[in-house]
Amino acid sequence: MGTTKMMLDYLRKEGFQPEEESFGLAFRYQMKNYLFLNNDEDPSFFQLVMPGICSVDDQNRMRVYKAMDAVNSSVKVAKASIFDGDSVWLYCELLIDSTPELGDLVPRSLGILQHAYKVFGENY
Repeated sequence: MGTTKMMLDYLRKEGFQPEEESFGLAFRYQMKNYLFLNNDEDPSFFQLVMPGICSVDDQNRMRVYKAMDAVNSSVKVAKASIFDGDSVWLYCELLIDSTPELGDLVPRSLGILQHAYKVFGENY
């Protein structure tokens, strides 16, 4: 079974309402949007994303870079990146084994992204 299907089954079992999209899965948790990106061609790569946490323009670009640097240098396995030139996205990226325990992995990954969001906000 592919990682995306396992994630879909897990999210449904836990009461989430994931939507299947061409890129993977979209769902909400604690008033925030999350994406699980389909990496079935690389089943050992797990990528959970909090998209669009901050818009980027010429007026705030340096503040955004500073906040992204704080996330990238202090939050384990989290990555902040500017997506499509105008929006900050947060990523939790992990290498997993062939039988991941999603009951441990998903809550921890959500917590990492929430912490990264907090760090970004504190440094913005």
